[in-house]
Amino acid sequence: MGELMIEPLELISQEIAECDGEAARMLTVVFDYVDQARAPRRARAHIFVPEQMPPDPMPLMYQAGYEIEQRAGAMHVTRGYACANPVTPTIEEAGGPENPLVRGPNLDIALLHAVRSLDWIDDSKVVIAGGSAAGHMSLMLAAETFPVAAVVVDCAPVNLPYNMAYFTMVRRLNDPKILATNATQIAHDAIQLLGEDPLAPEFAEHAVISHLQRITCPVSGSHSSADMLVPAEQLSRRFETEFDRGLFPQGYERVPERLTSDVRAHTRLDDLLPPDSLEFVVQPPPPADRVVIDLVWDGARVAELEAPVGSKQWTVLVIDEGPPEPDLGHLKHAVVVSRHAFLEKWVCGAIPAGQLTREKLRTLMMRAGGIEWISASIPHLDRPDQERKDVIRGLKLFIAYSAENRSAFESLVQGITGDLRAVAEGVGEECI
Repeated sequence: MGELMIEPLELISQEIAECDGEAARMLTVVFDYVDQARAPRRARAHIFVPEQMPPDPMPLMYQAGYEIEQRAGAMHVTRGYACANPVTPTIEEAGGPENPLVRGPNLDIALLHAVRSLDWIDDSKVVIAGGSAAGHMSLMLAAETFPVAAVVVDCAPVNLPYNMAYFTMVRRLNDPKILATNATQIAHDAIQLLGEDPLAPEFAEHAVISHLQRITCPVSGSHSSADMLVPAEQLSRRFETEFDRGLFPQGYERVPERLTSDVRAHTRLDDLLPPDSLEFVVQPPPPADRVVIDLVWDGARVAELEAPVGSKQWTVLVIDEGPPEPDLGHLKHAVVVSRHAFLEKWVCGAIPAGQLTREKLRTLMMRAGGIEWISASIPHLDRPDQERKDVIRGLKLFIAYSAENRSAFESLVQGITGDLRAVAEGVGEECI
């Protein structure tokens, strides 16, 4: 195994990970970040790479939020990607509960910045992926970082006030028939990040739907009609599913307006994304065994469902598994959604000029200027030097791709006014 330059990361150990008889190197590294209390912390991550590195920089599959199995990391390597993934943090490493929805994006932001800066990573071919709470994390990272080739998410909560109201309802019912009750500890833990008052602005500020204009790359999502943790009702009114109320305790609801009076929870994804940007594709599941919330699929007949590529920025597959049932988690059947065609189309090194919009550039300028872009009351920025380096690196890559991109940058940067004007002028001088 040859030496691999990984600064600013620090190598702890390395070992072999395998997938279907093919081997990859798994590097365990540590890195520094600043938590939401502005306290310095160290956390761990795994980076999966080939035993023999290729001559050219590699595409990056950043698996956000949850720690993945070694086999999954090695699988990405067999498909031509380097893979980076945070290790499940201890309470000390996370500064509180480790769930990605609760701990905030600080850890993942810092790790993504560090990995993107490595000279053997192709920064034009970065994919961010995750499911459930890690899907929420993936979309928040896509709102922050630039450029991004594609985002792949499964069962991602897009409206945090809605999902917190849903978890609070399930937790209040506390019915043993609803196996998802155990997962609603997330709602209780969220107050450590967002505060005691669920109507406080911080809950909406940390919702994906509050940052849709900042997500400018192609997105492939998937949901199930039967999801008991992240109901598809938050996507569109068309996915309000009739269910057998006799199976559930009195008071169980899924429709936002019946669930809470908080009007912020009533906003669906398609209320905010225009029809020319969002496409829903509904498909039945392929033949597969039924599963329950513990998601132990050992011995189960697992089916693969290839996600549609679509022609719009957002393509969301909704698996029609029928109505929800109390003993389910995210899925009713052992179905794995794959994205071979989607990734083949978008992870090609192209950086379309349209990925840099006025709102995206303004976000980058806020980061470069040390101004919080998610919430003014809860810090999420990386260390100032890392923020600025990441912004400059991404914009230089964008500008160098084509004359059209350079022209787009020059035009947009002239439109930055007010307190960010001086920041924009400084960034512009460094980038061109």
